[in-house]
Amino acid sequence: GNYSTRTSEGGFFFRAPGGSAARNGVFRTGTRRLVADLNPDDAIDCQATVPGLEADFSAVSAFVQSTRGACFLFNERFPGGFTPRFGADISDFSLTGGLRGEFLNGLSWDLSVSSAESQVAFFMRNTINASLGPETPTDFKPREYVQNETNVNLDAVYPLEVGAFYSPLNVAAGLEWRSEEFETVAGDPDSYRVGPYADGRIAGSFSIGSNGFQGLNPRNAGKWDRPNYAAYVDLEADLTANLTMGFALRYEDFYDDFGTTINGKLSALWRASADLALRATASTGFRAPSPGQANVAVLSTTFSGLGGLQEVGKVPPTNPVARALGGEPLKEETSVGFSVGLTYDFSAAARIRADFFRIEIADRISPTGDIRITDQIAFLLEQSGLAAGSEVTTINFLTNDFGTTTTGLDVSLNYAFAAFGGSSELTLAWNWTRTELDDFSPPFTVSEVLGTRLDEVQTVSLLSMRRRTELEDMNPAHRVAATWDHAWGAWRLLARGSYFAGWDACRFQSAGCGSLDSWGGDFLVDAELSYDFAGGYTASAGVQNLFDTSPGAVEGESSGQGNAQPESSPYDYNGGFVYFRVSYRF
Repeated sequence: GNYSTRTSEGGFFFRAPGGSAARNGVFRTGTRRLVADLNPDDAIDCQATVPGLEADFSAVSAFVQSTRGACFLFNERFPGGFTPRFGADISDFSLTGGLRGEFLNGLSWDLSVSSAESQVAFFMRNTINASLGPETPTDFKPREYVQNETNVNLDAVYPLEVGAFYSPLNVAAGLEWRSEEFETVAGDPDSYRVGPYADGRIAGSFSIGSNGFQGLNPRNAGKWDRPNYAAYVDLEADLTANLTMGFALRYEDFYDDFGTTINGKLSALWRASADLALRATASTGFRAPSPGQANVAVLSTTFSGLGGLQEVGKVPPTNPVARALGGEPLKEETSVGFSVGLTYDFSAAARIRADFFRIEIADRISPTGDIRITDQIAFLLEQSGLAAGSEVTTINFLTNDFGTTTTGLDVSLNYAFAAFGGSSELTLAWNWTRTELDDFSPPFTVSEVLGTRLDEVQTVSLLSMRRRTELEDMNPAHRVAATWDHAWGAWRLLARGSYFAGWDACRFQSAGCGSLDSWGGDFLVDAELSYDFAGGYTASAGVQNLFDTSPGAVEGESSGQGNAQPESSPYDYNGGFVYFRVSYRF
């Protein structure tokens, strides 16, 4: 069994309090400073007297002081702007139990049942529900996700004597039943509440919900499950003293949605000598979208690529809003892959492993491009009772969009030796990987909604230049890791140095990834020391990114939304951190 808890927290984009970068729906509306009239019946015209967006701090402060109680600006609460803090309390639990045995004829069997649950409770701090005006809290619990999985497996293995083979034919077969359930829990009311200062889509409205990550409304919360069962057979035997062949076949039935699938694997191992062996595999694969992936609805803040932030609604493709805009139910991703490799033992202590692989994936799942919610689209959705939220400026949904081919090479060298009163192992690993787009869907047009022709036809690119860069260039082509693993008595020391070659990243403020930054390679060092106590306890202390390496700031980017680091990085650009861990084995 396993149980763990942890808390993860990070920052969102900076909400600027003035100027052209002022946060829309909080500090501005269009080109004007956003102000709430707390008492419309008095003689004070807040909108007519509020300073402009380019006014200096003293002018804004003077207005706040002179109109306190009659007019309200969020500059009063956050004169220097604010950066929402977004995080989650995460807990994971799993438990596995079973029975196994063997009959006199050599048939062995294993019956197991496993259950697991993962719960993610999101929180937002140092942010607001602007539509609540001066009464807004600054801490929210916008939603929870709960994933439950149950698996029941019955496996059997039998060595079947076949006269033509060098060894018995190992026959493995099994049955599996699996149930997967995903639940979304509504947030606290203030995280999604429509406050008194939200006036729909008219000028001057304040944004709705916890800013940065809107709370989940109870009407969008729910629970979805998917049961499925599978059967497999796996055959392997030494055909000769030097050649081993294997064949596996798996049948799976997702009887509630995706139907059936059959996948297979063929493998071969040829021992050319006592030290050298060659191996190869070919296989097909299948991945059905999870219930969470197919059903979650999220409203969050993203960068528009045009110099500002926007509220984006991500809805399930089967949601009526998505269906009205061209959404279709997701289908499974499929793959075909093969690999060839070799192993060579220089001695009992030193060996090399090398594998070349190629994987083709079709119908990969990806979000569509952003569809702008124009006034006409909003009106049609509202008239049909399908409004996605008045503050939503764009919407997207998942779709089966493109195919990729990933090619790579893994090479590792291992050397074991005795040193410092214990045993050590040195490992040097190198990886080269390249992903290329094979095909992708052409842009589609949104020309009508719910049977009504639109005045403005939108062309939506499913695979933007930014997304192509993320797929093909974001990850370094080369990675190298050198590891020293040393154990003596109850102690263990692990030290690792990792090198990441260069990569490319789009600029936050670059529309369509028109500006691309190239980053050079970086070297990181990790270390961990652990001690095994009696009774199954192990205590560990370690540091990741010992020298606090980071990619460095992006010139000119921090002046926009406050982000100093590149949009993508092969390692955590928050720098180094120290950790302590206690584990118990039973």
